[in-house]
Amino acid sequence: MRLGAAFFGLLAASSFPDAGQAATQAYVVTGFDTIRLDAPVRVVIRTNAGASARGEGDRDALDRVRLTMSGTTLIVRMDAPGTGGRVSGPVTLTLTTSDLRRIMLSGGGAVTVDRIKGERGEIFLAGGGDISVGAVALDRLAIILSGSGRLSLAGTAGVLTADISGPGALEAEELKARQATIMSSGPGTASLTAVTTAAITARGSGAVTVAGTAACKVDRLGVGTISCGGKAY
Repeated sequence: MRLGAAFFGLLAASSFPDAGQAATQAYVVTGFDTIRLDAPVRVVIRTNAGASARGEGDRDALDRVRLTMSGTTLIVRMDAPGTGGRVSGPVTLTLTTSDLRRIMLSGGGAVTVDRIKGERGEIFLAGGGDISVGAVALDRLAIILSGSGRLSLAGTAGVLTADISGPGALEAEELKARQATIMSSGPGTASLTAVTTAAITARGSGAVTVAGTAACKVDRLGVGTISCGGKAY
């Protein structure tokens, strides 16, 4: 098993069953506030706790999972299977950390986070995977959605900016932003709630829906449907 300079070694959490059987694996990680997922695995993050990492799933797949630290960023990757290797089963990583402020996902993985709180938060979704945050409590939240995946959010944000260029979906009806700025340049869809102001720039074919009582400013040059404050544009 290769160990890179930044790789934190694995600690065996149980005996090693034969390939194909369910297994668990513990990993040593330090505190992180950013998660970067570049692997087709499911990641579940619980905050307000010390740093920890545990994997569950197919033994062969777990052996190919790599966790590395770059500053305060935890990077999750997976080695390719060997030539002629069998198809591995799914893997779930359960992580804990004190606070999380940035989520980056590329590929077909999934990230589920209990909460993000504080002054600033950032979410980048570039693949076909899913990101879900159960409770947002941020002064500022920046979103870049360039893939075909789905981003689901609930909670509150003072100032929200969202740049949607891919065919993905921003599902944030349960997120209330005081001020929202949405830039839509592709076929993706966005739905959220704004309270004070909402500025929408639409250049693509995607649909944007902003519920709530916000005063709306809409710049629409694309063919997508725009609804803000109950009014169609």
